[in-house]
Amino acid sequence: MRPEVQTMLEALVVVAWADGAMHDQEQAVLTALIAAFELDPLDEQWVRQYAKTPRTLADLPEAGLGQVERRDLIQHAITLTHADGEQADAELHTIRQLAARLGVPTQETEEIIAAAARRAKRLPALR
Repeated sequence: MRPEVQTMLEALVVVAWADGAMHDQEQAVLTALIAAFELDPLDEQWVRQYAKTPRTLADLPEAGLGQVERRDLIQHAITLTHADGEQADAELHTIRQLAARLGVPTQETEEIIAAAARRAKRLPALR
């Protein structure tokens, strides 16, 4: 698995656990992303095992992501937080902390959050 993909998936697991639970719908979004990233079976198994345990931002490596990956990560995280039909304050707070940690400017973060939330709310499976 490419390091940037691993970092993104680990960060999404952190966001999913931010409200204290990994909901079935959030697991389904992770499964879809695993498929989209075309992980081999061993990497897929590793991600699924990693996601079974509650994670926090402290668990994330300091690995760098490029500008595109940072933006994609925030967008995926917003979709993930809408998967169970309710975006918890803790999830949104974690996304903002993650964005700050990644060096994404606050204004850009808020623009990404707003646009991604509008898209996520239109996805039939996430209503």
